[in-house]
Amino acid sequence: MPLLDWLQKYTFPLESSFKDTNKAEHVYTKCVKRTLAHGTTTASYYGTIHVEATNLLADLCQKIGQRAFIGKVCMNQLSPDFYRDETTQQSLENTQASIDYFRSIDPDFSLICPIITPRFAPACSSELLSGLGNLAKSAGLPIQTHMSENLAEVALVKNLFPEQESYAHVYDAHGLLTDRTILAHCVHITPEEVKLCAERGAGIAHCPISNTGLTSGEAKVRWIIENGVKVGLGTDCSGGYSPSILESARQASNVSRHVCMKSTIETKETPQLALAEILFLATLGGAEVCSIEDKVGNFLVGKEFDALLIDPNVEGGNVDIFEEDAGEWERVLSKWAFNG
Repeated sequence: MPLLDWLQKYTFPLESSFKDTNKAEHVYTKCVKRTLAHGTTTASYYGTIHVEATNLLADLCQKIGQRAFIGKVCMNQLSPDFYRDETTQQSLENTQASIDYFRSIDPDFSLICPIITPRFAPACSSELLSGLGNLAKSAGLPIQTHMSENLAEVALVKNLFPEQESYAHVYDAHGLLTDRTILAHCVHITPEEVKLCAERGAGIAHCPISNTGLTSGEAKVRWIIENGVKVGLGTDCSGGYSPSILESARQASNVSRHVCMKSTIETKETPQLALAEILFLATLGGAEVCSIEDKVGNFLVGKEFDALLIDPNVEGGNVDIFEEDAGEWERVLSKWAFNG
């Protein structure tokens, strides 16, 4: 289904059920354990509009052992009556309540960090967007939201905020486009928006599985990177079918090939992303987008050992290593990246 229809039919009803903290605990426990099982040591989560469920997710990440950015979702318009913040003030106060709770369990936000989370511009009034921008600035917090995922969504933003030049300018005008902003998708981002994001230092979470699953489009990742914007990978479950960043890396490779196939017909430009590049997006690229590249993302001395130990020869695995592979690091790495 297209994005906006999918939200109404599936997402909003499910998220609204998390007002029952027993339901939230059941789902979130599976979510955290599942993403860890796929090797995700750090995650940036959209919670729901519920303070209690959002705080519960923070408790679970801390207990189970996953570094996490967790946001209480903010939305006060263009959503069902049964699932929205009643007022701007309520949304801001509830966001602050979650921030205060996070501080009580992790005073330095060293592992569990709140992240300001307007769902996306159409779901928030201008007053709420400004309030969240002010809150992010005063509290020194990161921001996550969605941008330019779907053409109908882009048109909706233009209709709701006609005074702004573009979707990115909407966020910028409300103080939400910073060097600690994570923008999911950006499939239909314009050259002017790319330039603005580069100037502000905002990062993009490329979600190739979701963008394909909802037929949203193909993000032009190389073009975005070459124009100075940092990019990492996202899963965007359940818009995407897999909670695995490795699977997202594989699909990022496929999406880049489709972009390449289209562009090379006329321009012979935009080569597909190479193995090293998709693995960069899955590791240090993600760390940069989350603004924690000083802590994790590679093996520089002094960083935390936020890493996975991989045995491509494991019995029962999907990778076959033969004699001619011995010492051929890139070949073994490629086999693991696409089959492991």
